[in-house]
Order: sequence, then C-alpha cells, then structure tokens
Amino acid sequence: PASTSTLDDLFNGEFIPVIDDAREPRQARRIVACSGRVWFDLEAQRETLGLEDVALVRIEQLYPFPEQAFRAVLDAYPQAETFIWAQDEPMNQGAWFQTLHHLNHCAPGGRSFHYAGRPAAAAPASGYVSRHRAELEALLKDALETQYED
Repeated sequence: PASTSTLDDLFNGEFIPVIDDAREPRQARRIVACSGRVWFDLEAQRETLGLEDVALVRIEQLYPFPEQAFRAVLDAYPQAETFIWAQDEPMNQGAWFQTLHHLNHCAPGGRSFHYAGRPAAAAPASGYVSRHRAELEALLKDALETQYED
C-alpha cells in the first residue's frame, strides 16, 4: 500500500508537519492543502486528469498549526492563484473550521482558502455507498477543477 513506512523510517526518521508536493510543480496555479488519507484520492484523480498545474500539500500536524513551515511551502509557488482546503470529513467535523484562520493567515497576497469537501452533516458518513461516492466525486472536482473567485 502507498501509506506504509519501513522500520528504518519509524526508528530513524522524523515527523514532518508539512509535506510539500513530491513532483514540485513550481508553475502550479492551484494549491490544494489537505490532511490524512484524502491525499491519496486527490493524487489519483490529479494523475487521471493529467493536471500539471496543481500542487498537493499535506498538513500532517494540525495543532499547534505549523504556520512557518506551511508559509515556506506556499512561498515556493509564486504562480499560485487558487488555494483550496480539501477534506473527506463533513464540513463541520474535519479540520476546516479549526485551521481556516491559520490557512488564510499563511496565504500570500491576501488570498483566501476555499473549501472542498462534504457538506455539513450530523453523521460522519452518509450511510449510502452511492451517496458517499457522489460526495467524493464532488469533493475531487471542487478541489482540482472548480474555478473560484476571490
């Protein structure tokens, strides 16, 4: 599986609070920040669509928020115009509300982050596989393709 670590990584490695895009598309016009396993869905969809102007940035530490490290990553993308936070959880259950002020504080040029994820809900899952898939497809479209205006 893609999310495994070697024993050497576990014993000799270190925790990385912000993981920049491994492809380093410095011409990225869209930055999608996320945390957790949704990155794998975003990466697979980005590859399927052949998007070369999208950078995926993982924030692995939500508290305390790693503002300095996140800002340093964002500063490496001078062409970026659109900033997205993507999460698999419903809007009111994931990191969106906890991190929004940090995300916007780090965004260059007074820009704001947009939300891509499931709508607010009382339950963590929709209960129907078909609805879950439709919500995931909408999340991926919003994160990778939808045009936003600041």
